[in-house]
Amino acid sequence: MTDGSVGKAAEAIELITEANKGKTVINTTVMMEPKAVEHFHNLATRNRGKFTMIDKDGKIIKGEKIIKD
Repeated sequence: MTDGSVGKAAEAIELITEANKGKTVINTTVMMEPKAVEHFHNLATRNRGKFTMIDKDGKIIKGEKIIKD
């Protein structure tokens, strides 16, 4: 869980992915925190998971649609 202000997000994602070694599917959800979208999308996709964002209006946006828009 995060507020989106991770100082070294890329490092954290790398460590998690390396430690995971593909053993566990990691799904991520971002709630109303656009700053965290890129990092959580990356974490999920690198670990065979799915990424979802819930926007400020409660709308659920799944996966690649967020990154494309």
